[in-house]
Amino acid sequence: MLTRTLYRGNELDQGYDIIIGNVADDDVFKTVDMYFRGLWSKDKALEELRYYKMNDQICFANQEALNNVLLFKESYRVVR
Repeated sequence: MLTRTLYRGNELDQGYDIIIGNVADDDVFKTVDMYFRGLWSKDKALEELRYYKMNDQICFANQEALNNVLLFKESYRVVR
């Protein structure tokens, strides 16, 4: 069976099992918005983005990647 994975209307590259990259938070979106609204120049926006702490995200593109990488070790109950 041939499947396609779409993200925002664009086909994802199926050649990768795991994709690691940066996550844009609210501060990044605000900066990009200021640029696109014409309130900040490109240089100002890039200067602001340089100082933001970036967080990473991991995308497991298929079940096989999950099965081969993740291992359940334990669980515990949280009591309030």
